[in-house]
Amino acid sequence: TYFPVTHKGYWQIAGDEVLIGSQSVGKDIQVVVDSGTSLNAFPKAAAKAINAKLGCTPNFAGECLWTTCPPAGSLPDLVLTMGGTDFALSMDDYILNIEGACLSGFMGIDVPPPLGPVWIF
Repeated sequence: TYFPVTHKGYWQIAGDEVLIGSQSVGKDIQVVVDSGTSLNAFPKAAAKAINAKLGCTPNFAGECLWTTCPPAGSLPDLVLTMGGTDFALSMDDYILNIEGACLSGFMGIDVPPPLGPVWIF
């Protein structure tokens, strides 16, 4: 699938919408494709809404944790729609298991204009 770059300097492309389950958390967004990042970084308000829906507990560093990992299949997919095509992340894709504790793959970062706001995947 091809998407034109909307901002030179990043692999920044246009996104239609982001859903967590059936809840929309962003529309008409700018997406930065970053294959070198461990966590997905979204505008803070969106990351907070996503992590609240997932039921993890935020910490001082902006990460969100579970002391006991959620049961397999118990959390909704996060779906990024670009060019009318859905790209889904299941909980297996977005939860990091670190020695029995689990970390949400979504953190908040507010990138100011003109580069932001952006959703870093």
